[in-house]
Amino acid sequence: MHGFWHLPYVLKNLFLFVCAISASAGCFAQGGDCGDWQHYLPISHQPIRTVRLTVHVINSADSSKNFRPTPYQREFLNRVWNDVNYNFSGLLPYKASVATPDTPDFVPDSRIRFRVDTVIYYFSDELADWYAHTHHEDGSFAVFKAENRAQFFYNTLVKGNINLRPALRDSAIQVFLVEDDSVSERGMAMALGYKDWIYDLGGYKIFRQDTLPGNHWTMAATIAHELGHVLGAHHPFEYRPCKDVPATPRGASNNLLDYWPNASRNLTPCQIGTMHALLSGAKQGTVWQALIAPECPGDTGSPTLIGAGVSEEWNGVRRINQPVLLRTGAQLTINCRLEFTQGAGFYLETGSRLILNGELADICGSGALPVYGRDLSQSLTVKPGQEDAVHLHPVGHRRAWKRLIREVVSRPAQP
Repeated sequence: MHGFWHLPYVLKNLFLFVCAISASAGCFAQGGDCGDWQHYLPISHQPIRTVRLTVHVINSADSSKNFRPTPYQREFLNRVWNDVNYNFSGLLPYKASVATPDTPDFVPDSRIRFRVDTVIYYFSDELADWYAHTHHEDGSFAVFKAENRAQFFYNTLVKGNINLRPALRDSAIQVFLVEDDSVSERGMAMALGYKDWIYDLGGYKIFRQDTLPGNHWTMAATIAHELGHVLGAHHPFEYRPCKDVPATPRGASNNLLDYWPNASRNLTPCQIGTMHALLSGAKQGTVWQALIAPECPGDTGSPTLIGAGVSEEWNGVRRINQPVLLRTGAQLTINCRLEFTQGAGFYLETGSRLILNGELADICGSGALPVYGRDLSQSLTVKPGQEDAVHLHPVGHRRAWKRLIREVVSRPAQP
C-alpha cells in the first residue's frame, strides 16, 4: 500500500542516523548528543515545525491521466493536503491486532505540519507513461524501475529546471503524483531523512473510481506514510531503530508507518523525537532544508522560570520565543544549538548561572540574544566564538533589577 524499498536504499538508510564527526551540513557537532530523540521530549515543548512541499502532477497531453487544475479537483487535492496534516496532528493511541509486550506512550500531536507551496501541472504523454518505465516485460511492477523513474523526474523537473524558484527547488520536499491504471494506490520515498522526493501512485484512480465519493483519505494516508519516511521513520515490521515501536507483522498495528489493513494515525515518542531532531538539523540528512522559517516577529511566549537551587540541562536543538528567568542558585546548561526569536532573553539573578555550550542562532534577524543580570561576569559562560551573538545588559541598581523582574514575571504571552 505504501513504501517499497530496494536493497541499496535499505542499506544506505541504516547509516542515516549516524552524525558524522566532521559535522556535515545539517549535522552539528556540539556538546552532548544533539541528535538523541529523547532530547526532543516532551513533544509538547517543541515549536510547531512546518515543512514545504512542491507538488508535481504528471498528466497526459490530453489531460485525461491525472488531476487537472479545475476548481473541483483543486478542492479535492486541498482536502488531501489537509488530511495529510491531520495524520500528523490528530494522532491515536497505539493499537495492534497481535499481543505486544509494551504499549508506546501516547503523544496526541507530532507538532509537524506540511504546507503546499505550489502545484505544478505537466501535460506530456512521454512523462505520463509511467507503465512503460516501471514494469517488466511480463507486466509485473518493478520497484527499482519506479525508483529510477522518480529520480528521473527529480533530475529533470526539479534539479535541472532553472526556471523553478529556488525555494521550490532547493527548500522543499518534491511530491510527484503519477498514475498507472494497472497498479493500485501505493507510494515511495527516496531515502530516510532526505528531502529529494516521494511519489504517490493511484490517487487520481481513486478519485475517479472510488465507490465512496470524495475519498481523499486513502491518498492522504499514503502521502503521509511516505513523508514519515522522509522524516526518518521506518516500517515497524522491518529494521526498528526506535525501540518503543513494538515488533509486529506487516499490517498488524495502527502505526502510520505500517501497512494495510490497520495502519492509521499513530506515531511513537521516538519516531516523533527523531523527526524533530532531523528537522532541527541535529541528524544527518537534508529534510531540515525544507523547513519553513517561523514568521517574524511572531509570538512571544509566557516566561519560563527556573527555580532557586534548580539545575537544568537542555540537550537537543531548542528554540525560545520567551524570557527565561533563573532564580538565585539556579543553573541552566544549554549544550546544543539555541534558536531564538524576538521576545527571547535570559534574566539571571545574583548567584544563578547560565552556561551556553552550543551555537546561538538568531531566527528572525532581531540581533544578539539579550542577557540581563546584576553580575554577569560571574553568572554567564559562553562558548568561544559565540560572544558576539550575546548582548549583555548589566543592571547595577537593586531597585531597577527588582522592577525589571516584576515586569518579566507578569508579562503575558503576546499573540
